[in-house]
Amino acid sequence: MTREELIEAITHVTLYAGWPKGMSAMGVAKRLFTDNK
Repeated sequence: MTREELIEAITHVTLYAGWPKGMSAMGVAKRLFTDNK
């Protein structure tokens, strides 16, 4: 899964699960991509 695909998926989840859960997921994704550079 590319970075763009993951961000798009999190954006969609945020609409269904709510803003706090979406922002939490975005934080995890940010750490994941920062660690893999």
